[in-house]
Amino acid sequence: MSSTPVKVIAPLAFKSSKLPLDFPTRLGNRGVTSKKSHVTRHNQGFLPMLFPRSRSKIPFPPLPQHTMDLNIYRENTQDRLVKDELKHRALYFIRSPPKIFSTPAKQVYRGDSESSPRMAKIRKNGHLFPQFCIKLEDQQVILDTNKRDSKSTTFDVDGKEFVWETDQDLYDAETGKIVARFVRTGFGVKKMGVLSIIGDGLEMIDIVVITAIAMQYHWEEIRRKG
Repeated sequence: MSSTPVKVIAPLAFKSSKLPLDFPTRLGNRGVTSKKSHVTRHNQGFLPMLFPRSRSKIPFPPLPQHTMDLNIYRENTQDRLVKDELKHRALYFIRSPPKIFSTPAKQVYRGDSESSPRMAKIRKNGHLFPQFCIKLEDQQVILDTNKRDSKSTTFDVDGKEFVWETDQDLYDAETGKIVARFVRTGFGVKKMGVLSIIGDGLEMIDIVVITAIAMQYHWEEIRRKG
């Protein structure tokens, strides 16, 4: 007498909080310029094969599922408010004083208003190749505009170099792996966009958020001037 085969049902798969090992890199056909080595390296991978060279802009590679998405809003014309993924809780408030004869420092608060604890200050120095100084409670981060490529801004954290490409992608200068990406909202009145943080960026969230805000202010001014 033959027995009926028993169908084994696999256990439900739950999303793991462990991050994937293969983070996306920036565009395969663009060079990665490091201010330390002063050489340009090109990332290798499948992107150049999937997307042949053309004059049109090549799409950015998709981000992995395991990200932290922060929502960025405009407040009081010039100020910014950063909320969590569910848009329930304000995490950062950035106060941008009016610009009259000079560029005053922007104040960063951990919370939803100026009554929250102040945690950092953003100061811009220079115009042609500006430098951005971010003073936190226990450290200072300097962002330098790349004089060979003004669309790139570099900074170091614990001896590791990172690069913002305009205000869109933040990546590791050595590996080219993306650690944060800002996607601007097309038709939002108050909402500016979504900042997605992955990989090494999750270990330095404050720095990622504040440098992202600094770059957004900078590139908004450049786009207004045309």
